[in-house]
Amino acid sequence: MPLRWGILGAGSIARKFVSDLKIINQRGRIAHEIVAVASRDESRALAFATEFDIKEAIAGYQSLAEHEGIDVIYIANVHSHHRDAALQMLSGNKHVLCEKPFAINANQTREMIEAARSRNLFLMEAMWTRFLPHVIALLDEISNGAIGEIISIDADHGQWLYKRRDHRVLDHKLGGGALLDLGVYPITFAHLILGLPQKFEAVATLAANGIDDQTSMIFSYPSGATATLHTTIQSATGIRAVVAGTKGRIEVERSFYAPSSFTIYGNDGSERTFKPYPFEDGYVGLGEQAIEVERCLAEGLIESPMRPLAATLEVMELMDSIRERVGLIYPGEVGHSDDSRGIS
Repeated sequence: MPLRWGILGAGSIARKFVSDLKIINQRGRIAHEIVAVASRDESRALAFATEFDIKEAIAGYQSLAEHEGIDVIYIANVHSHHRDAALQMLSGNKHVLCEKPFAINANQTREMIEAARSRNLFLMEAMWTRFLPHVIALLDEISNGAIGEIISIDADHGQWLYKRRDHRVLDHKLGGGALLDLGVYPITFAHLILGLPQKFEAVATLAANGIDDQTSMIFSYPSGATATLHTTIQSATGIRAVVAGTKGRIEVERSFYAPSSFTIYGNDGSERTFKPYPFEDGYVGLGEQAIEVERCLAEGLIESPMRPLAATLEVMELMDSIRERVGLIYPGEVGHSDDSRGIS
């Protein structure tokens, strides 16, 4: 029986996810069934359902939570509303795959985790990068000592988002800025390899409306390794990553967080390139996390060993600390006068 999905949100990321699910189904078996899509805007839900031949278009989210024909919900609305949507779906006894950034802050993340565990329901951050073939291979190479002890990591993620003045990432009330939406990728990349830093430094350029236009970070680890990370919404940067070790380095091509390749350059002058198997035309790679959800639920797991909730929480706590350091506060948080959205 295929895994039955409900899609919460009808934006661009949901469109790519659903498209990937349909391509997965063409690989030989119908593994994923998209039962319904829900949006606060009924016309958006109807248009989405028509585009992807989904039987049900739902206005609002409560009917999605109560839907008896759905196993798991993919949450793809704006991240300022992830916590509320996740809690609503979990209260309807639905498993949840929630887009990154998982929430606005660590407190919201803890609420989501506690709600899932109290109901014995599956919950996972949709950090699709973790499940891509080149990242899995990269982590294996590092674990097997291909470049020796890690000395440093350099990673950046910058996109020119001011080309669209109505972009949600430019909206302070929606948790906008570079750090949460883009910076979560280089931070997660470093965390996958070296875990939590012992200490860090961070600086940011804040826009007039309070969001961060760019944030730069240096992490220091007990081993002596460092990670230099940067994110911005003011420019399209190289979006590459380099991991250097005592025996050589790994260079990941643009864009490191999406399906990519890497080359291992040995200190002895050797070179070896990893190129993942080619995905089908039109396949983005978001479907890899859906395959992990299917596997986990089939095995009766309530969280993924590849992307455990503890790792998601650690990254959110780290981003909280970075935000505190640079003075990045969102409406409703302590120290901000606008509590209209009730974000804790």
